[in-house]
Amino acid sequence: MRNLQKAMGPSRPHRLARAAFATIACLLPALAVGDALTDHMHDTTVRVICVGDGEELGSGSGFVVGNGAYVISNWHVTECTAGGGQAWVLLHTGRGGRTKARVLAHDTAKDLAVLRLDRPSSRPAAGFATVRTIERRDPVTAVGFPGAADEMGGIAAITEATITAGVVSRVLPPPEDSEQAAQLVQISAPINPGNSGGPLFDAYGRVIGVNTKKALTAVPTVGGNGISLRRVPVGEGIGWAVVSDEILPFLDRLDIDYEVNTSRPGALTRLWHQEPLIMVLVILLSLLTMTAIILAATPRGRTLVKEGVTRGLTPSRLKPPDPKPTGKPYCAVSGVPTQKSAYP
Repeated sequence: MRNLQKAMGPSRPHRLARAAFATIACLLPALAVGDALTDHMHDTTVRVICVGDGEELGSGSGFVVGNGAYVISNWHVTECTAGGGQAWVLLHTGRGGRTKARVLAHDTAKDLAVLRLDRPSSRPAAGFATVRTIERRDPVTAVGFPGAADEMGGIAAITEATITAGVVSRVLPPPEDSEQAAQLVQISAPINPGNSGGPLFDAYGRVIGVNTKKALTAVPTVGGNGISLRRVPVGEGIGWAVVSDEILPFLDRLDIDYEVNTSRPGALTRLWHQEPLIMVLVILLSLLTMTAIILAATPRGRTLVKEGVTRGLTPSRLKPPDPKPTGKPYCAVSGVPTQKSAYP
């Protein structure tokens, strides 16, 4: 029988145990899910520049949709095109790193614009999630090109987006006149001038809004050029984004393909994306428990489990071995043993 088992290979319980450990090894790469999401959020975000009359320059953000030939941004970022200006999209530094863009559609009240690139990009397209998937305290990530960050980033900052994190502070109700105003979501993720038009991502890398404005006020300042107005924050961590639901009708009218999720992910899915390490540890412990149960189904497995538990509870280095009899009695003269003790 033993030779027959050897010829047939490992028993079924042991094959199951090996499969369980193989599954654990396959789950470990899931810890890199956060890096993949970060790369996707960064790659789909682009800098949008609008050059008006007199070389007046405005800079903001946007993100790629469709087949890489379209970009969504704020209208106030590309508003110079209404007066004959030209919009540009920066894809990377170096020669050929920018392309002209034409405004296909815009809405002044909702502050949204859809641009078509003269030269399609290879950037990944953003996917969407509707306002129904959002709740207060949900983690969010704002990506864009705030002008204040350019001063310290050098030439790389021109096309390297800035990433800031926060939570959903509240979801504002739809405006009474939905044909005019846009529905907004309030966020605590820091956004600044230059972030306008950039994407607001949820924890799963889906766009839930377009970063539009923050609490700012104009304050007179005195400088070398006299008195000028300077925008300063009114409060900390108060910004707003236009919800993605306002974007989708534009894409439908322009026949631009997109992916959208309208349901809120379950608890396990949220934990998997937000705390992948915890999920991997839970699955690891579950598989180890299942493996122990499977092994305990066979006499040999029960012996292995028992020995493993025993060794784990009473380490051999803490338990002195039993002395082996030598056949010679122990004798002592004046308290000094005549034979060396068997203990180390």
